[in-house]
Amino acid sequence: MPVRFSLPMVKRKEPLPDSGQLRVSDLVEGQTAKVLQTIGGESELAYLRALGIEPGAEVRVCLAGSPCVLGLGLACGGSCRIGIGRDMARRILVECICERAGIDDPVL
Repeated sequence: MPVRFSLPMVKRKEPLPDSGQLRVSDLVEGQTAKVLQTIGGESELAYLRALGIEPGAEVRVCLAGSPCVLGLGLACGGSCRIGIGRDMARRILVECICERAGIDDPVL
């Protein structure tokens, strides 16, 4: 009789993004995106708000990976950069703004 293997079910702590949404951790260097939603507990959300990352904010990925370096204040011409870990970058759901960079495909 053949031996059958099955993988255990893994419960997700974070909801999956809707179609059209990406996580900041999915973006590559140079991509610009608009923040749609942040995911996490109250302390994580307060931390992201204090950094200026909240729905409606625009971010640019200056360095992908961990740490992920983001440029903030793009709408007002600012040039603030912050670094966040990969786990925190996964909590930020965004929509790629490709037309501003002259890019047709959101995934380079």
